[in-house]
Amino acid sequence: MEHRLMVDYDFTRIDEVLDAARADGRDTLTEHEVYQLLDAIKFARPQSIFVPIDKVETGELGAGLPQLKAKTVVAKVMSPDVLHKTDVGGLAFVANDAEKLRPKVQQIVQNVKKAMPSASIKGVMITELVDYPTELGRELILSFRQDDAFGPVVSFGLGGIDTENFAKWMQTGRSVSSRSALFLDRAEIVRMVEGTVAGEKLLRPGRGMTEAILSKDKLTEAVRSLSELACEFSALSDERRFTIEECELNPVVVTRRGELVAVDALLKFSTRKVRRTRRPIHKIKKLLEPKSALVIGVSASSINVGRIILRNLIEGGGVPKEKIYIIHPRENEIDGCKCFPNIAELPEQVDMTVVTIPAGDTCVNMMIELIEREKTHSITLISSGFGETKEGKGLEERLIEAIDKGHEHEDGGTVVNGGNCLGIVSLPGKYNTFFLPKYKLPFTPAGAENTASISQSGAYLVTQASNLDGIINPRYSISFGNQIDLTAGDYLAYLMQDEGISLYSVYLEGFKPLDGIGFFEACQDIKKSGREVLVYKAGRRAEGAMAAASHTAAMVGDYALNRDVLRQAGAIVVETLDGFFDYFKTFTLLAAKKVTGRNVGIISNAGFEATAAADNLTDLALAKLSPKTLADLKRLLPPGIVTAKNPI
Repeated sequence: MEHRLMVDYDFTRIDEVLDAARADGRDTLTEHEVYQLLDAIKFARPQSIFVPIDKVETGELGAGLPQLKAKTVVAKVMSPDVLHKTDVGGLAFVANDAEKLRPKVQQIVQNVKKAMPSASIKGVMITELVDYPTELGRELILSFRQDDAFGPVVSFGLGGIDTENFAKWMQTGRSVSSRSALFLDRAEIVRMVEGTVAGEKLLRPGRGMTEAILSKDKLTEAVRSLSELACEFSALSDERRFTIEECELNPVVVTRRGELVAVDALLKFSTRKVRRTRRPIHKIKKLLEPKSALVIGVSASSINVGRIILRNLIEGGGVPKEKIYIIHPRENEIDGCKCFPNIAELPEQVDMTVVTIPAGDTCVNMMIELIEREKTHSITLISSGFGETKEGKGLEERLIEAIDKGHEHEDGGTVVNGGNCLGIVSLPGKYNTFFLPKYKLPFTPAGAENTASISQSGAYLVTQASNLDGIINPRYSISFGNQIDLTAGDYLAYLMQDEGISLYSVYLEGFKPLDGIGFFEACQDIKKSGREVLVYKAGRRAEGAMAAASHTAAMVGDYALNRDVLRQAGAIVVETLDGFFDYFKTFTLLAAKKVTGRNVGIISNAGFEATAAADNLTDLALAKLSPKTLADLKRLLPPGIVTAKNPI
């Protein structure tokens, strides 16, 4: 899984620094402590001395001051409670002279005490002022954090006090770029930095320059060292007691001599550790290609959700009618399928169960009984009202506990799709559990059946199927909803074995904890096999994230980070739903066509469309048509009306 770049860093020293801070009751480091960590990973920082608070109050600056060679020094108050020193007057630039420095140091301590009376002040750090040009690109941000979905991720970009503004002002991904640290090699580091404005500025010689401002090797090494720290002290690492939750170096400045120096630093840590959950994804075969099925929630007297699903199952023919069972307290048979009054009387362990009764104790109790009695290999939970609602969280917790306990069995127990999902349509399984009657969504057979459409939103699948009915009929249409058990990463990992799929289309609102890692691994393997993963990531704004959380209890995460890391894995991440739809059609219908180069031909029935298309080629180019092609076009096109040229 990991492409680590191990070098000889002093991780033991880092353990000691974190241990001392923990003993002091803290989960953050002061800047002079972060400097010690930077020394341990060989990351340059300014020369400095630390003056404990008792020495500051008595005016003793210590014997280390003469070691600082710069004419100007920076005095900074060291407190775990003060993250932004400038805001509270906790920083001063002073001439490197003890007599001038002493009152300034005492003054900034008083400033902090006045602004934040409860702040715990450890002392003052005095550092050399680093000399560097103040042009754009000379101040960088290098950081990492432990992401809930992807584990350790590292970021690089334009730094300084305008870091957040740069992200607003610039095109997405140009101010700051992120990558998974677990899968970061030298080549990917180079791609990461070269895609940013800072990377272009630093690594390419500018006008009148014979060489770049910064060498590629130095920048790669800086990112690499931070990436190693992120992985070694990640929540996934059992080798270290501590987890560095977040580390931010801002700014890291580029000196006149082309050196990288970390000037300011923040770090938060914990003792939190996590493990990736491994689900029995081999059981997905029973879910997608069942030979027996059970439906819970079928009405004998009306056409409810359960009855529609039952009829769709019967019509599909993948599961023989005599192998489709129903739980019903009174009926013996519905639509020719046998009914049983309770779970205990089911004649066999079925491959697939579909549950449609409303969320509540009855629903959860029946599902737990199915799992504990080993009466089903898989369940699709259509019902909503679980983790996406306040009232349903307790129900979901009970259900997850039973599912996880079942997974401990030798055969893996029961896998669960959903809840709050539309169902599944499987061409290999010859079944449809969408709760829509066939006259509304017929799934007309089509020539293009080479895709898997995996969606957290059932409504999106309906829209896709309706608009492309008779044109594209996906091999699998899977609505996975809340991911109570099976996740987007699980489906991708299982379905990548199916050679009948050339495109994996994923509408995603959010990952379950650490599922981004499994999704990443599957993406990489699919891409290496010559196939494509297409992703639309919803929940990119605060409002969208809130809607996603209420919709499918999704852990949405930071959109820019998700986009960058998924692209690192090889996925095609599309920014708009219209684009997602167009890419889906293109990659499905032209799957057998091998595309080489960037030249394109444009044909349209309107001049303005051809012009607009030519204006929006981005990194593509209009093909220069050969004399033979031009002659053929001239022969085929109506004379005097259309000119044979590109665009047409």
